[in-house]
Amino acid sequence: MKEILLATNNAHKLREARAILEPFGFFVISLAQAGISSNPEETGESFAQNALIKAQAVAALCPKRTILADDSGLCIEYFNGYPGLYSSRFLGEDTSYYEKNEIVLRLLRDVKNRHAWYTCAAVLYQSGEYRHFEAQCHGEIGFRQSGQNGFGFDPIFVVNNHSLAELSESQKNQMSHRYLAFREVAEALGEKI
Repeated sequence: MKEILLATNNAHKLREARAILEPFGFFVISLAQAGISSNPEETGESFAQNALIKAQAVAALCPKRTILADDSGLCIEYFNGYPGLYSSRFLGEDTSYYEKNEIVLRLLRDVKNRHAWYTCAAVLYQSGEYRHFEAQCHGEIGFRQSGQNGFGFDPIFVVNNHSLAELSESQKNQMSHRYLAFREVAEALGEKI
């Protein structure tokens, strides 16, 4: 298996990345597992710019490795794409996602347009070259939190009448924004599904 260093220490993201990329023949490790400390300020004006900031910060520390960085978030049409880039910081990083989800549901209680989408921008660094990939998963905001799987806004993000948190990991990974973007990464590295 070929090794990819994922520019994160987020356990949920690492688990998803492994489930997505291992079938393509990649072994994914986190920054902590590689003994690397990197937490650059995400000052970009897009998901792609933030992913590039993360990739560049890690590549500066270990330029010979294959590095994958991503930035993602929930965009709600009624809020003109908000929280988007600020998804993890929405209502403060110390606010639980249960609470964040409840507030979103309250704000949309009487709203008919519930269209939303997750975006994932990924940057692959290899041999001094940066390549960009981006994918979206479209759905809508449900009317209540539902499901025990997934993380973040998954309990309120509904696709085909089920929240992402109601789906098994393999079901989610067939449609998620991260799966679609990381699959493009794997294909760019010459792997087949």
